[in-house]
Amino acid sequence: MKKEAVILIGHGSRIPGAAEDMKRVASGMRERMGGGRIVEFCHMSMTGPFFPEVFDRCVAGGASKVVVIPYFLHMGAHILEDIPELLLAKAREYPGVEIIFGRNLGYDDCLVDLVIRRMNESWSLPDIRNTGRRKPA
Repeated sequence: MKKEAVILIGHGSRIPGAAEDMKRVASGMRERMGGGRIVEFCHMSMTGPFFPEVFDRCVAGGASKVVVIPYFLHMGAHILEDIPELLLAKAREYPGVEIIFGRNLGYDDCLVDLVIRRMNESWSLPDIRNTGRRKPA
């Protein structure tokens, strides 16, 4: 039986801790899916972990099938060019590993509910002029 891995790949940031939410999503996926699949996350740039090392770790952990999910809402250069190039490079390096370029987050009806919830949570926040530059609530 093939061991499967899922890798969430996001942009990355120079701000420490910026990827905590993506890390929490990966952790939640691990909990909900049980131990049958490897679940990892990585970044395109700025701070690690980076895709090549995470992919290698999945294969070293026994994965023979890897689904890469772009952690992006919108189509752009990373989805259309950069990520496919990374995946093709690993496909050449690991011809025996099935590599699937999964769908990006994109549009989903649940996002409408999420944005409405965030809007409702935001009405009581102070005017930006009263807080200076503030971190999101």
